[in-house]
Amino acid sequence: MPRAGAGGRPLVAAHDVVVRTPAGAVVLGGVSVSIGRERIGVVGVNGVGETTLARVLAGEVAPESGRVERTGRVGYLPQRVEDELGDRPVAAVFGRRCAEGLEGTDLAARARVEMAWVDPRARMSALSGGERVRIALAALIASEPDVLVLDEPTNNLDAAGREALYALVASWRGGVAAISHDRRLLGMMERIVELTPRRGEVRVGVDRVALLDQHAAALATEQSVLENFMRLNPGVGEGEARGALARFLFRGHEAERRVGALSGGERLRATLGCVMGGSSPPRLLMLDEPGNHLDLESLRELEGALREFGGTMIVVSHDEAFLEAVGVQERVALGASAEGAERGRRAWERVEKRRIG
Repeated sequence: MPRAGAGGRPLVAAHDVVVRTPAGAVVLGGVSVSIGRERIGVVGVNGVGETTLARVLAGEVAPESGRVERTGRVGYLPQRVEDELGDRPVAAVFGRRCAEGLEGTDLAARARVEMAWVDPRARMSALSGGERVRIALAALIASEPDVLVLDEPTNNLDAAGREALYALVASWRGGVAAISHDRRLLGMMERIVELTPRRGEVRVGVDRVALLDQHAAALATEQSVLENFMRLNPGVGEGEARGALARFLFRGHEAERRVGALSGGERLRATLGCVMGGSSPPRLLMLDEPGNHLDLESLRELEGALREFGGTMIVVSHDEAFLEAVGVQERVALGASAEGAERGRRAWERVEKRRIG
């Protein structure tokens, strides 16, 4: 099980890190970033040094200057798994001999990424790109890291593989740093940092972003509503958590219900409570058809909560009454025509720019 940093310190932190190429060109220039028990997205234009930063955090690249502190164990998923793992047998990826097969912890980790059975003697080169990523991710989980550093983890995954990854990230109790251009994965992050070409500095954009999608992906289905709240709001005591959830109608034993047993509307309400009820509510809230599973009473409660929200909202909805009730000020219509598609593309680009700074 992932362990918290000693004394509440970050699990891994880079301070004024400088990395150069053998020719002397600056790849990272004075980068500082820290990761605790939270989900952080790292973005930037291609070639700006995101992979180098990931390798520095994982301890695979030593900086020329600056320092990296680790109070927890870091698990690193490289962007090119095939280059890192070569043509070894599957069992060797888990640190086992082929004759021994996989142990119970390996099989449990494989189940968490919904990996079908693979012969431990199979060579990695015989597997598809998506299978290699899942095997590598399962091996990471089996090693019980405190922080997952994921470099473009969805690149080779099919739809089912991506869903398994999203579920893993949503339920992970340690830290996550995801270098990605996957919009859904970035929408699950609690904080977005941008690596810029200017001296390789890290620029913090919106410091807390929350996505409320139709499937309540931010919540771990095997945990209770209360457990999810405390996971998403580190440092909040149980009494304070229960008080916050009570405002979203999860009182007493209702807060102890397992998320997987909730209805669609209850899940959305639970997500809203976990995200907005903490001491540091999001500054940007993105909602994808939020009224789809709600009854009228729950819909009115959601509208009231959103009217009181003091941050910025981006709402995808076909419910005109809902949009009016929550006070939407600017609308973007995504049409089927080429002109409408181009307007939609430009609008999304503006949203992305605002979201990451």
